[in-house]
Amino acid sequence: MKSFKLLVLFIFAVLLLSNVSYSQSIPGGTGRYEALGSNPFMLDPVVDLNNNPAWSTQYKNYVFGDLGRGKVTGDQYQLSDQYAGINFKASKEINLGLVLNKTEGMWSDFNRDNSYGANANGVSAPIVPLKVLFGYATPNFAFGIAPYYASWSQDSNNTTGTSDQKLTWKSMSLGAQVGMIYKMNADWFEGSINFKMNSYSYEGSTNTPSAMSYKLENEGGMELSLGLRGWFLANKPNKVAIVPYVGFGIYSWNPKVTSSPAAFTTILPKYSHMNLNGGVGVNMPVMENGTLATGLSFGYSKIEAKVEDATNSVHTYSGFMLPKFNIGLEWKFVDWLSGRLGYSRAFYYSSEKLTDNYGSPAVARTLEFKSTTASDPVQTINLGIGLHFDRFSLDGTIGERLLKNGPFIITNNTEENDFYGVFSASYNFNR
Repeated sequence: MKSFKLLVLFIFAVLLLSNVSYSQSIPGGTGRYEALGSNPFMLDPVVDLNNNPAWSTQYKNYVFGDLGRGKVTGDQYQLSDQYAGINFKASKEINLGLVLNKTEGMWSDFNRDNSYGANANGVSAPIVPLKVLFGYATPNFAFGIAPYYASWSQDSNNTTGTSDQKLTWKSMSLGAQVGMIYKMNADWFEGSINFKMNSYSYEGSTNTPSAMSYKLENEGGMELSLGLRGWFLANKPNKVAIVPYVGFGIYSWNPKVTSSPAAFTTILPKYSHMNLNGGVGVNMPVMENGTLATGLSFGYSKIEAKVEDATNSVHTYSGFMLPKFNIGLEWKFVDWLSGRLGYSRAFYYSSEKLTDNYGSPAVARTLEFKSTTASDPVQTINLGIGLHFDRFSLDGTIGERLLKNGPFIITNNTEENDFYGVFSASYNFNR
């Protein structure tokens, strides 16, 4: 990791003193997106392609991915959230591609770390996700579909004399994204649907001293989200575009226990998620070398856990995000170097409520807590740069520790000071 930082700094210094021109790369990815403040009003080829497979028709013969998110465990540098993708031109209208190892969806919410969830019984999230890209495009319309699959399993057998114990853990995500883009001269709008079925199970059995079996699994596990976004030129000569968007998602699952003897069976909560978000912003060029995107967003989310037993417990969390303000500025200093600035800040109004029958004898109870907070100030301002070498682009966020402490190239200080917090890479081999 340290050698990589020194190499990037060296290349940066050499190019800074040169007048070489590069202009064929297509920068994009998490490193660029987060440097611009995760701005929904700024287009990004890689983020858009992963959210809506119809965008794969616009970026053919393209390799992309995240080299990783920098973090430090103890005194060792590590990278996380790495993935890679490639998209080929099969014909004038058709493209095919693959995205490997990119975890998507809401598994982190599904795989809950408590007595009702899978993680408490040793079930891990599905590993090595695979997404296949297929796109078809005409001059005014593009369609894309991206099947998604990931799984994980583990078995354990323990035989001692006449005793035989078997344990099995499994998890899986299976689904697809479907999307379209419709162009109206210089204007366009897009829509996408993301559907996944998530499942897990933990199963154990033993034959001594008497036959026993236990299985924890989920019913449901359906995840469904929809998104719409538009691009409408309000001022065609100056290329000023109005960018509205809206998104909606639901997610639910019910843990279930079956056992023999039935005495181990218990009633578990039923979980449901719902979220709604949207906003409107402006995307416009700034002189000849810059792009500015800014706007306001809103959001509403609700999470509910309901237990249908004598307690009749209902635990609900709901929250409003109103408003969220985004601003992103990208500036091309020269063809091989781009600078990025992002700002993101939101206000949240949240409510947590619990109703149940409590105590013995049971008495109806209601507990409620409300709060008003702001988003994490540490992530309010983001900075990033992009290095473009002919058809290759390396894009990332500038680590906050580097801004505070400097790169320590000469002193070789081992304090954490990542040059890139997150960095992405892409290569355009389209001719």
